[in-house]
Amino acid sequence: MPRIETLYYFVYELAQCFHADEDTLDSIKTGVLDNQILSTIYLKYVNSSGEKVAGVTINIDWHKHKMLAKTDSGKSISIDMRKSVVDNIVGWRKYIVVHIDTIMKQYGVVRVKSKYNYRESITSVESEYKNALTIMNHVLSTDSTPDAVNTNLQRELDNALKTVLTNEKMNGEFVQRTLDCGDLEEVSVNITYKKHT
Repeated sequence: MPRIETLYYFVYELAQCFHADEDTLDSIKTGVLDNQILSTIYLKYVNSSGEKVAGVTINIDWHKHKMLAKTDSGKSISIDMRKSVVDNIVGWRKYIVVHIDTIMKQYGVVRVKSKYNYRESITSVESEYKNALTIMNHVLSTDSTPDAVNTNLQRELDNALKTVLTNEKMNGEFVQRTLDCGDLEEVSVNITYKKHT
């Protein structure tokens, strides 16, 4: 499968695993496969009170993607069509789905909202940025309110994913864990939560 298609299906399936809605999945198709606009998909888990209780970030490094796609070994990735693309690349899809479902029920998540960042090469040129917003059918967010974080949910999420996480960074009072994305080096998935004392 060509690398761009593998990238698209991988990000799409990850978003499905993390319960992204249909609008988000459509944005991934338009912004990854069709137009290569999106650099970040941020999923925000919200409870019935409107409180943010968790967040997951999927990043795409388009520069790295372009470099890898130019190599003989990186132009395409062999995919067994009997399995999901995520399972072909890393093998932890079913594990993630079970734990995310449990955590969402436990913390009363009623909605998964999405935010996006576009590639810097697009946002740095006003006309290209406006065109990208039109293509993506997105509007600029006017919400500057910081999100409250449910640290119990973040701890549960962290514990559930420990076996598939490969990297941990400390930054002040926050811990960031990164999932292993295997051969798709241009993708990173980060779960950030407040350190517990």
